[in-house]
Amino acid sequence: MIVLEQLKLLVNLARIDGTMGGNERNYIINIGKAHGFPESSVETLFTQATKRL
Repeated sequence: MIVLEQLKLLVNLARIDGTMGGNERNYIINIGKAHGFPESSVETLFTQATKRL
């Protein structure tokens, strides 16, 4: 569960400047995949972060 929290933190940090580059997004997705999360699950984190803003 700690990996999920860290992924959420990475998504929020990437969004802090108001934009998220494609490289940042791909980097976070790859980190999630390396820890066993499917890409669709990581994409959900980006959607959730957008709704909170």
